[in-house]
Amino acid sequence: MKLSGSLDLSKRPDKPVGTDTVKNYVDVSTTLQNIDGSYSYDNSATGLSLLGEYSNYFSISYFTAIPGKYRIRINNKYESKLKAGQRYRLAIRFTLKLENGDTVQVQTPTFTIRPKQSVPKVIVHGNAQTLYAGRDNLVRTCGFELPEGMGYRIKEISGGLDCNKDGKQDITLSWVKADSTDHYAAAQLKLSDRDGALTVSGMKGKTYKVPVTITLQGRDGIAKDVKTSIKVTVRR
Repeated sequence: MKLSGSLDLSKRPDKPVGTDTVKNYVDVSTTLQNIDGSYSYDNSATGLSLLGEYSNYFSISYFTAIPGKYRIRINNKYESKLKAGQRYRLAIRFTLKLENGDTVQVQTPTFTIRPKQSVPKVIVHGNAQTLYAGRDNLVRTCGFELPEGMGYRIKEISGGLDCNKDGKQDITLSWVKADSTDHYAAAQLKLSDRDGALTVSGMKGKTYKVPVTITLQGRDGIAKDVKTSIKVTVRR
């Protein structure tokens, strides 16, 4: 028995009709031994099934042109139940029709599928902001966007920078929840300590890379942090 491919919870579990553009499956190739004479595969609903405690979280299909090869996908009814990194032990039971009319059920050895959940690339909107020390009430707006369809939603966002290393943030980024959606977060940048920023910036000003932490929640309910940054120039 040979397995190939992988399951990714950040991808759509289904596929467009008539295509295989979503490479989100595990192929299982089986080889029969000690079977004499001719036989055929019964791939009906009663002749083919997945076994295992969580087998209903997955779906199985067969290759008409390649007998004994099967494809396992995420069952979209249970995609939120699966956990990235967890090991799911499964087996395939299929039925053979022998030339004498008898049928034989065959069960593969148990194998393990371990879904993953890829981290999406964050798109930064408004990645070149300018703040002025003489206008410390000035607020700039930026945004952080996730690709749609990956099953992630933004749970929290924060950021800031201590320019003069005195233990206090001089540039602060805060989440504007009212202007946010599941896959898009609006944020505001402002000077929280203009003197601290100017101490380092000097007369000509200086461009900083402000670190930003975005907490995401995936389809499996597990939260993870994604790091990005935004460029901010501080002038007098």
